[in-house]
This record gives sequence, structure tokens and C-alpha cells, in this order.
Amino acid sequence: MQTLTAHSDDLPSHDDVRAILDDWEYDSDERATDAYGMVREQKETLPWLADLVGAEKDLEWLVQPSCSIDALVPCPVIGQPGFVTFYHSPLLTTLHAIYTVLVGWFEARALIRHFCPSAYAECFLWAFKDCDYLHEAMTAGWRPLTMIELPSLLGDLKQRLAAFHQATQSGGCWERRRYLARKRDHNRWAATQLLEGLFDRHAKLLVVRVDVGYTEYAAPYMDASMVHQHRQRLCKAFHQHSLFTHLLGYIWKLEYGEYKGFHYHMLFFFDGSKVRQDVRYAQRIGEYWNTTITQGHGVYFNCNYRAEERYHANAMGLVTYHDAEKRQGLIHIIRYLTKIDEYATLTVHGDTFGHSQSPTPHRGFDAKPLGRPRRHASLT
Repeated sequence: MQTLTAHSDDLPSHDDVRAILDDWEYDSDERATDAYGMVREQKETLPWLADLVGAEKDLEWLVQPSCSIDALVPCPVIGQPGFVTFYHSPLLTTLHAIYTVLVGWFEARALIRHFCPSAYAECFLWAFKDCDYLHEAMTAGWRPLTMIELPSLLGDLKQRLAAFHQATQSGGCWERRRYLARKRDHNRWAATQLLEGLFDRHAKLLVVRVDVGYTEYAAPYMDASMVHQHRQRLCKAFHQHSLFTHLLGYIWKLEYGEYKGFHYHMLFFFDGSKVRQDVRYAQRIGEYWNTTITQGHGVYFNCNYRAEERYHANAMGLVTYHDAEKRQGLIHIIRYLTKIDEYATLTVHGDTFGHSQSPTPHRGFDAKPLGRPRRHASLT
């Protein structure tokens, strides 16, 4: 999988994370339909995502040499002579927050079977995973410390933080970060080139987005190999089924949700001068996934339905070459697809991000640009 560990200057803001969740997670009033026409109640797919992004940003701060246990100043507990607390310490609060996310989500839940943490997160777990004080704070909350306990605790935390700093400066950690950053940049460049190539050849694209996965009964039994076969079967249909006659290109991303299991986010780019009715196209693709590809075990969500009301940055439906707002929305989606796995690696064999070749002439379309030369430059 193309997995990335974030650079400090490339981490999304809180608003970016909220936009990601708004764009890609099902809201409570949304519904998906399975092959039998049954409406399935959707549970949150990645409820840990925002916390994981926050933990990664905290790790970027924690790795700085200025973060030192020597900066901890114990505060007397009012009404309890001989007891102190670090409850309001930014450093200890950060350690506690990171520990709760990484250990609480990835060590204590089923997600650990499918994900591994980022390079910095692995360093943190190596140094702090068996810290009794942080574990107690996570499970039972903060408790006051006696003056007798204080020196031992400070010594333990100081040693662990020093080990963390040393691990993050190791050659293995930095090499992994550089490798993953190169993967991210390559995927982002390739997907952007696909988009630009399509707009260079076509003045209008019909953008269709469909999330496809498995029913609550089938999802627990769908392993990565079976999911991969289903995706290959669908991609083969792009060249054979009449539904995809005017398909020009596509992007797909495999993800795993605690409740939904494996599922794909898929973007389709159809020739906008040949087809309309994006909502209907999304429905037909979803139904094809449910009934033909998965033999009745599938479920889909039509992202184009009421997209203008639902999404933070709507880029669905007909998008023209000069529609700066929607084209920027497509760039936002590409950035999301190539960024989100910087925080956790989906541990499956093979690619989890893919796209058609760029540019993608379809069924003998002339590769030469049509119409008058355009006056406006590309957005990217």
C-alpha cells in the first residue's frame, strides 16, 4: 500500500480533517442499499480518524528537542498535603493523548489486525507502550502523586522520552518517512496528471463517485484477497459492459472500517458530452457491484445523490474545463486519497490506490484536442 508519514508542513488542519470526514463518511441520515434493495443502517467507518490525525500532529510537536521532561513542574493538590499533579502540563497531556489514541485504538481493538502506525507512532509505542502511569491515566484517569513517587516517575518518563527522540532520529525512521513521502507524491502527481489529461482532451467530464463494500453479514468474511478479486472483476467490466461505454478514466482507493470492513472509494470520469444523469449512473454502478460483482453480498452508497447539499467541497456531476470551483474540489479529493494513509498503513499485499492511465483515450477516440484552443491555463 502507498502509505505516507506526514511532513510537519503538510499535515491537514482541523478544518481539513472535518472536511475529509464530511466528504467521505456517511452521515447519520444517509442510507446505502444492498443487492436485495434493503436499506442498511450505516455505522461510522473511521471514527478514529480525527483522533489519529491529532495524534500525528502531537507527535510532530513531541519530536522537537525542546520537549523535555525537565520542563514538567508539579503542582500541589489543594486540600491534599504531600500530593502533587501534572494534570495541566501540556507535555504530559500530549503524552496521554497520544498514548490513548495509539494504544486505545490500535492495541486494544481489532484495528491492529489491519493497520500499523506511522513511523513516529511506532517509535512512540516502542518507548511508551508499557508505561504504567500513562496506562492508568487512560483507563482510570489522573490521580495525585505522592512526593515519594515523584522522582521515580520523572526519571521513568525522562528515559522514555529520550528513547523516543533517539528512535525518531534513527536512519530507519527517516528512510521510511522519505520512502512514504515519495510514494505519496508519486500517487498525487499521477492522479493529478490523469485529471489534467482528461480535461486537456474533453471540455466536460461527468464525475461519478460510488462507495462500494459489503453487507454487514458478508463483511467479516471478506479478506483482502477476495476484495482484490472483486475490484479486478469490476475493472474488467470497464472494457466490456455497456454501462461503461463512455468511461474515460477512474480512481479507486481501498480502505478498512471497524464496522464495514473492506470497502472502496471510487471516482469515475465519463465523457460529459455524451452522457448525463450522474445520480442514475452512480446507482447503476452500485447495483452492478451488488448483484453481479459480489453475487448479492455487496452494498453501495450513491455519493452523487444530493451531493450539493451533503459535501463540504462538491465536485460531483458535470464538471466543465472552466469550472474552477468543482475542479478544485477534485484536487481536494485527490489530496485526501493520497494523504489519509500517512497516519496508518493498511497491511494488505498489493496496491490500495490505483487509477487508469493518463490520459485515457476510450474506444478509439481521437487523441487530438477538439474545438478551439483554450484561453485559460490549468488549475494545477
